[in-house]
Amino acid sequence: MRLKIRIKPFLLIIPFLLIMSTVGSVITASQLVIRGRGSFKTIGIRAYWYPALTENVTEIDWGVVENGSSVDVTFYLKSSSNVPSTLNLTTDNYVPQEANESLTLTWDYDGSPLNPMDVIQVTLTLAAHARSEELMDFAFDIIIYVSG
Repeated sequence: MRLKIRIKPFLLIIPFLLIMSTVGSVITASQLVIRGRGSFKTIGIRAYWYPALTENVTEIDWGVVENGSSVDVTFYLKSSSNVPSTLNLTTDNYVPQEANESLTLTWDYDGSPLNPMDVIQVTLTLAAHARSEELMDFAFDIIIYVSG
């Protein structure tokens, strides 16, 4: 006599699920951890009046600038970047606006890259042009851009 065993189809799924959950847990239990390290690129510059870097430059008083003459101011720049960087000079916010046409600001920085923590001496030269006779007082922002 032959014995017939009937297995309900849903009962076949149970062993399959047990096997898959075991295999799945083995796969998810295996991992590789790799630690990443680095540093953020920082770019910056500080200005000081003295080579000992003791007093910050926050304002330059050009004094009385005669028509057709120039005035020099020397100070020190220290790189606070953690990568080599270069500097650029520009001006903005002239008061009165006409001073922009009567004054020229230049410097002696030669464009050489500054390494982190380097200190260089720079001289700014403010030249007054022939049109500056009408100016009494002036002000403007000196902007030193750092790129690296």
